[in-house]
Amino acid sequence: MIATLDQLIAALANNSEPAVINKASIATQAAGGFSSLWRATGTPAQGAIPGAAAICTKSLLGALKGFASAGGGESVYLGRLFLLSGNSATSVQLHDRLAHMGGLSGTVTTAQTVGVDVTSLIGSRCAADCQAVQWWIEQYTAIGTTAVSATVTYTDALGNAGKTVSVSIGGASPLNQPSRMFPIPAPADGIAIKSIQTIQHATTGTAGSYGITATRSLGGLSLGLANSGVVADWAGLGLPQVPNDACIFPIMICGTTSTGVLYGNAELITG
Repeated sequence: MIATLDQLIAALANNSEPAVINKASIATQAAGGFSSLWRATGTPAQGAIPGAAAICTKSLLGALKGFASAGGGESVYLGRLFLLSGNSATSVQLHDRLAHMGGLSGTVTTAQTVGVDVTSLIGSRCAADCQAVQWWIEQYTAIGTTAVSATVTYTDALGNAGKTVSVSIGGASPLNQPSRMFPIPAPADGIAIKSIQTIQHATTGTAGSYGITATRSLGGLSLGLANSGVVADWAGLGLPQVPNDACIFPIMICGTTSTGVLYGNAELITG
C-alpha cells in the first residue's frame, strides 16, 4: 500500500501500466443524460449484453485492460487519467462495473426477476454500508416510447428485504434508446441498496432489452472543449484505490445528442 511520497514516486516511476481508451461514438443520446460506453466499439472491446445476473471482473470482455493484480501488501491505484472527447461539454467517469444482468422486457407487466447482488463484493470492491454503490437501469435495445413508473424491490445494506423504490423507464426517443443509463434513486431512508430482486411496470409499448447494473465510481474528468485533452494526476484524482478484479468502463454525461469519440489512457500504478 502506498503510504508515503517516496512510495508514490517509486510506483509512478517503476510500477506504472497505461490502459488505452479509444471508443467510437454512440448516436441518439441526450445532452445532460448518462450514457454507458459498455457497448461502444473500440478499446476496450465492445462488452456483451448480459443475460442472468453475474459478478463482473476485469477478465470480462468490455473491461479496461492493462493492469496486473497487486501482490501481498501492495495495492493498485489510478495515478493519472488523460481523456479527449470529440464533443464539447462532456464529463466522463471511470466506474468499476460490480454486477449486472440483462434481458428484461419493456412489455412484461408481471414482476421480472433481477437477482443482482453485491454481497460477495463487500470488503473487496465495496464497503459494508454499500453507500458508494450506484444502481442503474441500463438499456441495450430500444424499449418503447411510453414512459412508465417501475417498482424496484430490493434488500438494503442492513438485510431488510422487500423494500421498494420507483424509477421511470421508457419514453420518447432518446429516453428509450440503447446505451442510455438511468440512476435508480437512493432510498429515502438513507440505507443503501445491497441487492435487487425484481422490477415491475406497465408496458412501454416495445419489448426491447434492458437490465440492472451496479457500479462504483473510481474517478473522472470534465471535458469542456471538443478535441482538447484534459489530464489529471494522482493529486487531482485523489489517488483512488483500484480493486484487483475491477471491471473498469466509462460512463459519460453527454454534451449533445451523441457521445462523440472518446480517446485517452488511464495510468494504473502499484505500490
